[in-house]
Amino acid sequence: MLYNDCGKPSVSGNLRKYSDYSSVSSWAYTEMVWATQAGIISGYVEGNKTYLKPKGYATRAEAASMLMRYTMKY
Repeated sequence: MLYNDCGKPSVSGNLRKYSDYSSVSSWAYTEMVWATQAGIISGYVEGNKTYLKPKGYATRAEAASMLMRYTMKY
């Protein structure tokens, strides 16, 4: 939704720094690359690995943080 609102900017790169990047659905991959590069999503650090948890649920606080980061940047 935020990626679309931003005008679907072109992105390059990948999500390989996240241990669970292969769990990101193909239809959401570009948007997730954008969200991580834009600083909207930073992932979860557990041990010495960072995860996106793309199949998980965002809490209200996490969703509010993403929206705040987006509105402050765009």
